[in-house]
Amino acid sequence: MKAVPLALTCKGLVSIVIGVVAVAWPHVTVHVFVIIFAVYAFTAAAAEAIRLAAARSALAVLGRLLLIVLDAIAGFAALRWPEVTTHVAIVIIAAWALVTGILELGFAVGGRHGSSERSLLALDGLIPIALGLVCAISPNASTITIAQTYALFSLIAGAAALAMAYDRRHDDDVPASIVRGGVL
Repeated sequence: MKAVPLALTCKGLVSIVIGVVAVAWPHVTVHVFVIIFAVYAFTAAAAEAIRLAAARSALAVLGRLLLIVLDAIAGFAALRWPEVTTHVAIVIIAAWALVTGILELGFAVGGRHGSSERSLLALDGLIPIALGLVCAISPNASTITIAQTYALFSLIAGAAALAMAYDRRHDDDVPASIVRGGVL
């Protein structure tokens, strides 16, 4: 399905742009950071909605729907209460990142993927878990530290999404008989 690589490419590019902006201007206010997070959460929800169309099992559909709802709730909550303290915003981001990462790891382990895609999906799960742990361990860190941590998360998540899109695009170039025959 051509929509999945396109969704992953869009998610990857938006993640990288957000990461670069967060690196370039680390002194952004909490309000702007929360808006950047909301944009990312809505982008992730949209990408999951597109990936939902490719889900092949009821469990995968349920998992993707859960991710869509979680991403949308996180984005709406961030926009609804922009004046919240850094601590509360970071706790929301930590919870979102931990749950999202655990679900992504579940997709990596439980899905029918090749080894390279399984590795990228696992990376796509470990990255938000790392972000969530950093935010949970040090919720009172300065805005600059949080912005830099989020920038790193966005850059790595963007690169992983682009790699998955590249992998998906090139899977279509390999004849099915070669893949079934065990050559690849």
